[in-house]
Amino acid sequence: MENVCALMTVMFRVSHFNGIRHDCAAMKQTQCLVSTKRAKIGMNWPRQYLLSFTFGIAMLVSTGMVLADETTCLRAQDELWIVSTRGVCTCRCPESDDFAVRQFAEGKWSEASLDELLVASEAVTAVLVHGNRINSSWAKRHGWMIYRKLSCGARDDEPIRFVIWSWPSERINGPIRDARSKAQRATSEGLLFGWFLGHFSEENRLSLIGYSYGARIVGGGLHVAGGGSLNGRELEDPMPARSVHVSLLAAAVHRDGLSTSGQFGKAKDQMGEFLLFVNQSDPTLRRYYWLDKRNPQNALGFSGYCQHQLDPLVHQVDISPYIGRSHDIQRYFASRQIVSMVRDNVLWRSDAPAKDACR
Repeated sequence: MENVCALMTVMFRVSHFNGIRHDCAAMKQTQCLVSTKRAKIGMNWPRQYLLSFTFGIAMLVSTGMVLADETTCLRAQDELWIVSTRGVCTCRCPESDDFAVRQFAEGKWSEASLDELLVASEAVTAVLVHGNRINSSWAKRHGWMIYRKLSCGARDDEPIRFVIWSWPSERINGPIRDARSKAQRATSEGLLFGWFLGHFSEENRLSLIGYSYGARIVGGGLHVAGGGSLNGRELEDPMPARSVHVSLLAAAVHRDGLSTSGQFGKAKDQMGEFLLFVNQSDPTLRRYYWLDKRNPQNALGFSGYCQHQLDPLVHQVDISPYIGRSHDIQRYFASRQIVSMVRDNVLWRSDAPAKDACR
């Protein structure tokens, strides 16, 4: 009965998952099932319900929320973690006990300690930072979806320690109030994220994926970890320069935010590779300049860098023709080309010498 209820929920929320139309594998898996159901139901059902049923089944198969066993989605050599800062104050430097940490093992989520996560590992540590209006449940689901997209093209000798950074971004009333409130939280969240990054051993290879306001957290975290300050606060022990691989999608951060004179000016000092996706058709980022009355700017994920501002560190990709008028993370990860580029950056494939040196 629980599966049926979940399926009905999916049928009415299917419009949220625009990317499912592009998941050909999932559609092929459900073709037989859907055709059988259509034969039984007949054409008395309105066409839109049959379409919703088709997409609902495909989404369940592709995301594994109900029909797929999560234990079959995690490779034996990989790890999956959640670090939550929901309920954590950003008014001071955090302590390890402030974070709620869970690990997926033996088919279930179990409580764990931050020390267990921070140990040195041969695996690439990939941290996903989600965007706005995501509760803890959707943070986990998006994390599973992105982990599967990245791991399905990884070799057996490319283990991944995948971490979902879950921050308080639940929707609040009023779109402008919500956007400005979350922008402030995402900026101050950088203090927590920077503390977290600074406690990884130098032997760990770090890769960060920031989506929307998650890009602001990534930038702020790297800035603080490199010795910068946020809202007058800084870390007592900043980490030495690292070669962190960064992928930013729909980046909701000021266009000059990561420049030397920007709000997160020390962030680039910690980067080894910087993959930036730009979409000038994004309807949400198009209105980004409303956020800051004192310093209105376009979003980095909307305008990108001018050619004279690019350096060898930055790989900028214009994806406007492929994503179009959308700010949906599912659209990004429905594209094989985008997934492939993010995967290569996350797994340090583009920087073999640095990878070997880090080991």
